[in-house]
Amino acid sequence: METRTVETAEHIRINGAGTYRHDIQAKSVHTAGHGRFEGSISTESFKSSGSCYVKGHCSTKQMSSNGHGHFHSITADRIDCSGSFRADQSVTTQSFHAKGIVMIGNTLTSRDVHIRFQGGTSSIKHLITKETIDIRMERRLFLNLLSFGKKKVVCSSLEGRRVEIDHVEADLIIGEDIQIGPNCKIGEVRYSKQLDIDPSSVIERAVQI
Repeated sequence: METRTVETAEHIRINGAGTYRHDIQAKSVHTAGHGRFEGSISTESFKSSGSCYVKGHCSTKQMSSNGHGHFHSITADRIDCSGSFRADQSVTTQSFHAKGIVMIGNTLTSRDVHIRFQGGTSSIKHLITKETIDIRMERRLFLNLLSFGKKKVVCSSLEGRRVEIDHVEADLIIGEDIQIGPNCKIGEVRYSKQLDIDPSSVIERAVQI
């Protein structure tokens, strides 16, 4: 079995453009411009502004990604991102806040998820929270009638205690209190306490459990 080289440092900073080809262990990893990491990253603080690509797993306490962030998979305490955020596999965190486009290839697991989406279509295969799912179109786009149908979030399933969404397409939603806002298309909703549906949304099946 191949032994991977691990590079250790107190702080790693990229200003402009830089590439790291080995696994990294550092107290902080900060990039401004373009950063490319061919291995995995283990750090307390990960910050990226500009564009960043991490081929391996990223483990951190605090993640901030502003611009274009592309990751394989992530484990973090808190994630704050704006612009374009993509994870090819799963993301596990305590708190997830995003503004822009979000693409997650497998499962996003968190205590709370708050997304204000912009641009084209966002996609999260499975979304699981202990508390709140809050997914809504950015207000200025919501007021633009030309944006309807062009900007949305697509999911296979969403599960949380409280779910508040608009402009979402999903096969299944499970929760206690569910508020489905405008322009949603949902296959099935399973709720235990309350369900509110905007008249413009389509729900094929709703079941109180």
